[in-house]
Amino acid sequence: CVYCGVHPGSVKKGKVLNKGDMTIDHIQPKSRGGKDTWTNTACACYHCNHRKGSRLHNEAGMRLRWEPKMPRVGYLVASGEIPAAWKIYLEV
Repeated sequence: CVYCGVHPGSVKKGKVLNKGDMTIDHIQPKSRGGKDTWTNTACACYHCNHRKGSRLHNEAGMRLRWEPKMPRVGYLVASGEIPAAWKIYLEV
């Protein structure tokens, strides 16, 4: 989680988290014009994403543990058909 640092396998609120407990958070909420870009999205646990809601992280009293950035994809090798949902994140 970009806010609290938990990851699948961590325990939060008495529950062992799995991948399904992680969400995509928009640093600038979509309701405030935020886009689906690498630099505006980050992995957040459900609890932190819910707490932040449609506010900016500083408005919610939260801090980012790291700044989201576009991954280096020069070494990425994709074979076969690229799923349509991925294309908005890849420059193809």
